[in-house]
Amino acid sequence: MPSAARSGALYTLIATLPGGVERQALAVAKMLGKDYPVFRNILIAVWANKDPVSLLEYGQTLPQGYDRYLAIGDAIKAWVKKDFTAAKAWVSQKRKDSQWVNFHHYLLYGLLETDPSKAFELLNELPPYDRDSIGFSLVTTLARKDPRAAADQVIKMGFRESFFRESFNPFTSVLSDWVESSPEEAIAWFDQLPSELKSKALVINSVAELSQSHPAEALSLLAKLPPSSLKLEAITRMGYWASNMDPESIKPVVDSVQDPSEKPVFQAIYANALATQNPKAAADLLMGIKIDQSLLNTYFNVFNSYARQNPQEALAQANKIENSAEHNRALKGVFSGWSEQDPKAAVTAAELLPNGPSKAQSMQAIAEVWPQKDPQAALEWLAHQPNRALLQQNLESVIPQITDEGLPKAAEVLASLPEGSSRNDAVTALALRWINGDEPAAVAWIKGLPEGTDKSSALQKIATDWARQDTSGAAEYAKALPPGKAKNALYESIAPTWGFSDPLAGAAFARDLPQDASRQNFLNTLISSWSNYDPVAASHFATTLTDAGSESAIKSAANTWSKNDPAGALQWAQTLPEGSARAGAMADVLGNWAAQNPQAAGNFVAGLSGEEQERGVKSVVDKIAGADPAYAAKWIDAFPSGQMRDQAAESLMQHWAGLDPQGASAWLSKLPQDQVRDGAIVQFAQNAAGSAPSLAWQWAAQISDTVRQQQALLQTAQKWFQINPVEAAAAIQASNFSDEFKTKLRQARK
Repeated sequence: MPSAARSGALYTLIATLPGGVERQALAVAKMLGKDYPVFRNILIAVWANKDPVSLLEYGQTLPQGYDRYLAIGDAIKAWVKKDFTAAKAWVSQKRKDSQWVNFHHYLLYGLLETDPSKAFELLNELPPYDRDSIGFSLVTTLARKDPRAAADQVIKMGFRESFFRESFNPFTSVLSDWVESSPEEAIAWFDQLPSELKSKALVINSVAELSQSHPAEALSLLAKLPPSSLKLEAITRMGYWASNMDPESIKPVVDSVQDPSEKPVFQAIYANALATQNPKAAADLLMGIKIDQSLLNTYFNVFNSYARQNPQEALAQANKIENSAEHNRALKGVFSGWSEQDPKAAVTAAELLPNGPSKAQSMQAIAEVWPQKDPQAALEWLAHQPNRALLQQNLESVIPQITDEGLPKAAEVLASLPEGSSRNDAVTALALRWINGDEPAAVAWIKGLPEGTDKSSALQKIATDWARQDTSGAAEYAKALPPGKAKNALYESIAPTWGFSDPLAGAAFARDLPQDASRQNFLNTLISSWSNYDPVAASHFATTLTDAGSESAIKSAANTWSKNDPAGALQWAQTLPEGSARAGAMADVLGNWAAQNPQAAGNFVAGLSGEEQERGVKSVVDKIAGADPAYAAKWIDAFPSGQMRDQAAESLMQHWAGLDPQGASAWLSKLPQDQVRDGAIVQFAQNAAGSAPSLAWQWAAQISDTVRQQQALLQTAQKWFQINPVEAAAAIQASNFSDEFKTKLRQARK
């Protein structure tokens, strides 16, 4: 049965149900499968109309979710229509409920259908943000039913900046709906608005936004606005949509404009619109007006259309333009349009132009269009251009469009180019294009390239695709490469591919690699990827490594595992033998645990000792301080004096000082004047100087160690001079430092 017929049958069935059986009916209806949502929606709608109070009671028994939202919302909206006073009283009683804003929202929606003015009056009871977001929803809903009432309501709201934002502007929505249903009525209403309203930026921007969907009507509305720079900018932006306008419908508007600063802009828009129907007339119109630089693209559009109909005539007309900027843009339009029809003829004509910017732009226009029609022919043409810059500028855009058969020829063309960034960019573009079409051929070509930047860049570009298509082949080739970016890029792609698809093969490959930095990076990446899918096996493999890189591999396993399962990772880390590897693994696990549950991680690390505690504390502080520095500070306060406390305080300041210099400063003031505070102050000064240089300066001056004090003061002064040089200079002058050191501080300004 068609869905509409099935819905009708369900409605008939539900309408005949006796009152009081709705709950049971919904419970049974869940067995309907895919028909349940339709049944539920219809039953709740019928129930709401029959007995909204009982539906509301039912809705409050449901867990959070769409069923609860639907039942409560429909109940309140229906109750408003039956007994507004009772519905309003119930919602008012729920003011302390966390869902009160939603209840109020439903109340307003129900009232909107019967008394829109009252609905907007009650809107003011909501908090500002909710008032604005729900008000936007109410206005746009009302606009679909009564756009005039919605538009009047927008005016009454007073254009609060919080309500009218670029991405949240109900005036745009109201105008769009109204113009869609009754453009004449909307324009007449807009015309009677006071000038001070029409001059508001938000009104002007709303009209400009309308140009995307209703360009002709938007142009008519803009013409009715009082002159202003904002209006002129909005009209100029409408040039982008001019091609969607009917020239005949906007001509009366253009003719009615009298302001000399606006008239050429309206005429340019009209020329843009006219170009699709009568490009010759549009070109003639441009010859008689002077338009702003921001509308120069009008010449391109008009002469592009003209050339597609009669290129020789369009070229002759363009050459009559005296202004060089307008002439160049018109020529580019001519040769762009001509190339769409006959690129070879366009080239012949362009080559006859005198050397200079006009010819260069015309050739560039051809180079941009021709590859879309025949990339192989375009590449052949570019390859024989005496102007090598034209070839180099366009190779990257041509190559992705080359057919599989044309790729070898493209490689020959690239080989003939001089070395440089343009050739390098083209080689990498060809490598990427080729690897996705014929991986063996692409790899063979890249392997045959001379050693150097081009080959290295190409290998880096294809690393991911090659590793995915032929992991073993890519790995063996990478193994033979000398250390460098190409080798690293291949390893960085091969390792995660193997970590997901065949980690044991990746592990076997890694064991045979020379023990250098590239092997360690490969191992870490492999184990990290592997740990996402099988952390137990990955961590076990890490512990079987016996060389110097085993500790780093164990940390990699611990880090990835603990992001997904900190409890499991911690249990594994505790089974490791005591030593640096275990301490490092524990630190990574505790750091990731702290990101999810800082209190639990903090409590656990407090029970550790030795290196494990020191490294664990730093890791936890780094994580906690970023999320809750005040909590981290209280935690550190309980530490006994020692290196661990020193490091924790410094780590805290690295995060806290930049986020909340005042709060960090208050905590610093409670520390005893010892080496611990010196280290924390150094970190405070470094991190607070960018946002609170005066406070950073005050603290830096209190560092007891002279060398560290002067370093901190110099760094603070340098940042302070960048922010407020007058204040910085005054602080240096008022200080008690030696004249020699003051001179150094002043030199920090340079």
